[in-house]
Amino acid sequence: MRAVLCTLPIVEAQDLLARERSRYFDDREAASLEGAPIRTWAGRMALKEALVRLWQTWDLSCHPRDFRIVGAENGAPRIAGEVPGEPEIFREVRISISHSRDTACGLAVGPEGPR
Repeated sequence: MRAVLCTLPIVEAQDLLARERSRYFDDREAASLEGAPIRTWAGRMALKEALVRLWQTWDLSCHPRDFRIVGAENGAPRIAGEVPGEPEIFREVRISISHSRDTACGLAVGPEGPR
């Protein structure tokens, strides 16, 4: 398995969100996050960066916005919709978000490469 962890300081997330919101979120996902604390936005941004880096290890080109993150019933993050690449790889990917007062982290774990 391959794991990619990305961190984002919360203070940097606010500025990054103001400058590059459309790089990370389509209108639908951004609307679902309206009113959420900045740490929630930061966690999703960090996770999307981790997903991009994981996909790049498989030589697949993608962007943070290619991944739409939603909350499952239990609150855990999950990827919704289509993702770049082969569906069998995606089924093995596991994700997690964590944040403190100062830092958000996104973790993406998947297979070593395409089968």
